[in-house]
Amino acid sequence: MELLRKLFESDFMPHGHCYFWKPEIYLTNAISDSIIAIAYFPIPFSIGYIIKIRKDFKYYWILILFFIFILGLE
Repeated sequence: MELLRKLFESDFMPHGHCYFWKPEIYLTNAISDSIIAIAYFPIPFSIGYIIKIRKDFKYYWILILFFIFILGLE
């Protein structure tokens, strides 16, 4: 019960406090997160392309599940 109570209290430290409220640190995180997102976007489309052209692939359902998983993370 103590854990649940602590989760819903409002005494958490502000996010900017960890970064000393410096915009250049925020910008670094924003850029790196954007690069990661750009890297992940082609993955589901590549998997979809493989599923489309390879009709003889035996375990295509695994690719479909991975396709759904990657889309769910974005």
